[in-house]
Amino acid sequence: MRFAFEIGINALEAFLILFFLARYFGYRVGKSVCIVGSMVMWCLSWASISYFSWNSGYENVSTLMQIGINFIFCIWLLKGNVWTKAFMSVFTMGCVLFIASFTAFLFGRIFHVPLEVLFVQFGSSRVIAVLTSKVLFFQVIELLLHLKQEWRINADDFISLI
Repeated sequence: MRFAFEIGINALEAFLILFFLARYFGYRVGKSVCIVGSMVMWCLSWASISYFSWNSGYENVSTLMQIGINFIFCIWLLKGNVWTKAFMSVFTMGCVLFIASFTAFLFGRIFHVPLEVLFVQFGSSRVIAVLTSKVLFFQVIELLLHLKQEWRINADDFISLI
């Protein structure tokens, strides 16, 4: 059960990252290349996240590798200038790390579970924390995409951001 959950969460995270970047920049190539290229990059991203999630001693390498995968995805398939693609590749991973850390600290306090246990042991507190972090990441990327289109913050967006 744990293995299936972790693999599924890693697949979801890889999808959300590439989904955000694709929606942020937009595709610059034909539909068939978009589909095949996105699937290839998703598989690479998923494999990288999955491999390094089981080898937790290499979190820095995992993050750097995912930034590289994001950047290659952006360069290969998406519109926009190189510097914006580089920034968004780093920014996206910063968001993932910040939200995951925030959620872990929050649920560690709520469930009175040490962080080492929350990150290593499979249990209800880990499942809730991980699922919450993915929902929060999705909400943040939707808010960022909305703000990119609108370039202004109304009261509802400000409350969501907080």
